[in-house]
Amino acid sequence: KTVILTIILATLSDVLRAQEISISKPIQELVTQIQKYNEVTSSHIYVGGSHSEQWANFEKLKKKATRKELMQLVYHSSQVVRCYAFLGLLEKKTHSLLPIILEALRDTSQVHVQSGCIGYSQRVTDYFIEVAQLNNRLSKKEKNKLDSIVLNGSNISLAYRRKLLSVIQPEKKDYVRIRQIAVEEYDPVAIVALSKFKKLTDRELIQNLIKNPLTIYYGFRCVIS
Repeated sequence: KTVILTIILATLSDVLRAQEISISKPIQELVTQIQKYNEVTSSHIYVGGSHSEQWANFEKLKKKATRKELMQLVYHSSQVVRCYAFLGLLEKKTHSLLPIILEALRDTSQVHVQSGCIGYSQRVTDYFIEVAQLNNRLSKKEKNKLDSIVLNGSNISLAYRRKLLSVIQPEKKDYVRIRQIAVEEYDPVAIVALSKFKKLTDRELIQNLIKNPLTIYYGFRCVIS
């Protein structure tokens, strides 16, 4: 009953939002198709490189939807609709995408992506960041702000944070936070980042990585860093 009620409320929320901003009927129909397909795809998919019907849906959405409609759809209950709305805003050269990314930092929902012949799942926010970076839509200032918030913010669990930790340079201002992540979450990537500071107080964390067969790779990375 709880699940059914949640679905009904989410659907009602989408309907009310659409009415509030007057999303046109053709756009609502496209959104329904995109939501039903329930997957984010590239233009050509699978080994044969067949044309994706879902990408065709996106092309229509991008062409017909206004920026205002896309800005509302980026908060849709469907993860797939949110991703395509974000991509539509990106391709329409929307001035700044960072506010949307920042609002989504604690979004834990996953989306399935079919890129060519490779299929995988990732968090919606990681998708936002990935496509924004691939299309050079984050300025240096915006990226620095994003990196600082992702590293220091609470309850932010993204693949992007681990990527950031894997390349971060040892700066004094970041030490306490990196050590907090390493100790509280026992994140091997954070411990490798911590090892770059060359502090004796972190030796035990590194030794524990080496003793564990599952994390020994990260332990040796600490040694050679």
